[in-house]
Amino acid sequence: MIVPRGIPKKALRVVPEGGAVSDALVSRHCEKWTLAIRIAGVGSRWLPVHSRREALRA
Repeated sequence: MIVPRGIPKKALRVVPEGGAVSDALVSRHCEKWTLAIRIAGVGSRWLPVHSRREALRA
């Protein structure tokens, strides 16, 4: 079983500064906002970014 893990705040800040993020997607569904990033590279997929206050969804 794969357990989802979050990205530490410091690491999340370094990723865009280093140019590793190729795209960011912010969207709104009803009253909730979501953020996803795509890491630069072939075959990359959207990675959701969660707040520590938000419960993880499977």
